[in-house]
This record gives sequence, structure tokens and C-alpha cells, in this order.
Amino acid sequence: MSLCFRTSIICIAQAAARTAAFSTLLIAQNAMADVTYPKFTGTIDIDMQYDDTIDGDDVARRLNGLYTTTEPEVAVEFQPGLTFLMRGELESLEAAGNGLTFEDQGFHVEAMNLSYDSGRFLFLGGKFSPIFGFASKQASGVYDTDFTADYQITEQIGLQGAMKFDDLLAGAHRLTLSTFFVDTTYLGATGVDSHVRTRKSVGGVGNTESLNSFTIALDGGGLAAAPGFSYHLAHLHRAAGRGDATDERAVAIGGQYRTGVGPISLTGLAEAVRFSDYGGERDVDRDYFTVGLQLGWESLHGAVFGTSRRTDGDSDDQILQISAGHEFDTGMALNLGWKTLDEGGENTNSFGIFLTYGLKF
Repeated sequence: MSLCFRTSIICIAQAAARTAAFSTLLIAQNAMADVTYPKFTGTIDIDMQYDDTIDGDDVARRLNGLYTTTEPEVAVEFQPGLTFLMRGELESLEAAGNGLTFEDQGFHVEAMNLSYDSGRFLFLGGKFSPIFGFASKQASGVYDTDFTADYQITEQIGLQGAMKFDDLLAGAHRLTLSTFFVDTTYLGATGVDSHVRTRKSVGGVGNTESLNSFTIALDGGGLAAAPGFSYHLAHLHRAAGRGDATDERAVAIGGQYRTGVGPISLTGLAEAVRFSDYGGERDVDRDYFTVGLQLGWESLHGAVFGTSRRTDGDSDDQILQISAGHEFDTGMALNLGWKTLDEGGENTNSFGIFLTYGLKF
């Protein structure tokens, strides 16, 4: 092959490469041009639940009721990555009672914040839910959060920053730092009914109106050696409020493993949480341990979860729940659940129906 011919081949290849690169750039620019800002998106999540205590040691705990929770959310993206979010919640303000049906509904602002996400870094300020627990977000079922909700931290005002490490150990990892205090503004008391506004004077850990409470969380997964495994590590420090003896501290360790064959998926989950000076009470420790198994087959799913809760100098509590459900193409899901609860030495068994519907716009 002559030198001139080889040179021609090289020139043609280089020209083709430049043409392909230019075409890709034009396509990307056209795609970006199709997106106009500000961009508005929103969701409305509606949950309806019926609970009926079948039997129990304490007659006062044999309750039934029908409840609903509605969470509208609106997001405005001003520029790529720069987003304002507001989420409200309409829920029952009454504690569980006998024969309650959609009674004493109240609305409040659950989250309102401004964030910037560059892809690798995230910065957020406003009202939000700091990251600590793992099981309450990952578990599924009618009663899976009955105990794990104890350590869900919601409706806080503060700052949050996160950094992704997608090239570490051939997996995806994220480090998140949050500093915050309990919301004592009117954001927690707006709307339809008298959702009680929290005030600094009532005390409680984290209720300081100063950024002296914080969480540090590390989440990751997708490791080359275990692609179905994901993990969660977190530390919590909540400063003492008025009337508290000391600060509260806690650590959380959780993980889950997902596997499956064809349309069948199987996920195992476990989490351990340890509180020191729980609730700001000196030398009072509390432990949680959750383990569960989730099974999915196309639109059907089932779950078995158990959680133990132990407080020093107090009784040991346990809950076991079994649930099954079906997701419809309309965005609706129906779940049936059963739980057996041992709390404070009293045993109860309950049956529940949980209906959810999600709407996007």
C-alpha cells in the first residue's frame, strides 16, 4: 500500500471523527435548547390507611380508625441543578382512637429549601429532613416504620452538603453532612387546622434555634465484588434543649442486599441503631435492631419485618409485621398487613389496609 493511499485513509478517518464529534455537540445543544427554565414539576402522594386491632391484653388499645395523609410537592428548577422545593403534608392531628374517620385534619409545610446539585457536589439550605436512619426509607409494608420512625429526623431548619465518590472501590458512595435545629417557625403551623407550632420553650433535644446539632452519613453501593449490596453509616448529635440534662448521640449501621432471577427480586435488610443519653436524659441508652426480607414479582410484592426496641431501665418492645400488595398501572398500590406488637408488656394484634396513589405533573 502506497504512502499516499495510507495518508488519504488517515485523513478520511480524521474527518469522519471530527464530523461525528460535531454532530454529537449539535445534538446535545439542541437537547438543551428544548429545555426551558424555570422548569416546574410536582407530585401529589395520597395515602389512606385503615387499622383494626383484632385483640390485645389491654382493652384500651383495641382501636380502629381510617386515616389519610396527603403530601403535595412542587419543585422549580431555575437553572440546571438550582432548585427550589416545597412539600406540604395534610394529616390527622388526633392520636389513634376508636372509630376515627378522617377527623381533625391539619396542614403544615414539611420541607421548603433551595439546593444546588452539580452532579458531584450538593448544597442545600432551608427546611429539610437530615439523613440518619436507613430502614425507614428502604423497608416496605403497612407497619414497617412503627418503631423505626422513632429516629426519623424531620422538619429541621439548617444547612446540608454532600459529595459523591463514584470512583472509589469501583462503586458509588456519598458523604452527607447536615447541621440543623427543630423548626419553631410558622412553617410548621400553617393551613387548614391547628397543627401545633413547636416553640423553643417546650425544650427537647435539637430545639435550640442554633446550628449546634448535626449528622454525618456515608451511603454507598454498587461494589464490583458485591453489585447487589448497599450500605449506610451515620452519626447523630443533637444538642440539649431547655430542660434536657445533656446532649443526645447516636450511631446507625445498616445494609441491604438485592438479588433475583428474572422478574423475581429478593432483598434482605438489616439495621442497628444505638442511642446514648436518649432524649437528653443522662445515662439512658436505647437500642433498635431491624431485620427484614422483601420479595417482588412483577407488580406483586411482599415483606416480613421485625424490630426490637430496648431502653435501659425500661421494658423491651418488639414488633413483627407481614404484608403483601399489588401495584397497579394507574399509579395506585394496595397493601394488606398484619402486625403483632409487644410494647410495655402489653400484646396486641392488628390488621391494616394501606392504599396509596401518586400523581405527577
